[in-house]
Amino acid sequence: MTRSVQDAAAQLLQVEQSQIKLELEIKMFQSALSRLQGDNWQTHFTQQLTTIKQQIGKMENVLTVRQKENKRLKQERDSAQKIVNDLTIKLKESQHKISKDDKKEIEKKEKEEKAEKVERVMVCGGCMDKDIDDNIKQITAKIKDDVINKAKSDNENDTYAFDEFTAIRAQSQV
Repeated sequence: MTRSVQDAAAQLLQVEQSQIKLELEIKMFQSALSRLQGDNWQTHFTQQLTTIKQQIGKMENVLTVRQKENKRLKQERDSAQKIVNDLTIKLKESQHKISKDDKKEIEKKEKEEKAEKVERVMVCGGCMDKDIDDNIKQITAKIKDDVINKAKSDNENDTYAFDEFTAIRAQSQV
């Protein structure tokens, strides 16, 4: 019986050792699988980023093409407008002789149209010219009495040098 107990103990020891070996092999396979999965995720994200970069490149190319097209169309529009203006002048000349003053007036209107088309550049920290609108006129009317009183108090002779107080120029600051 001792022999069978010893044999059973030896077999149990062998089973435990093979179980330990199997557990080590399972852990080794799990770590290898984990690395492969990690590599797959990295490969997947790398592929996704590459695809996104390619799409961005294509979009930038389309944007560049459209900007060039817009520039060309603006030049065509401006050229066509000049032709229309020239033809208008010729038509008016043919219908009735245009005086030099009329020509100057038409040229002045063309310059004003061009000036309106030019976008104002925003400057931070500086003043920009502003049209005198109803708001400016209201502000001028509100401060008129204070300005006149200040002029009277500053002047020793109790006379002030102006009869009218109106805005002639306005500026705004961003």
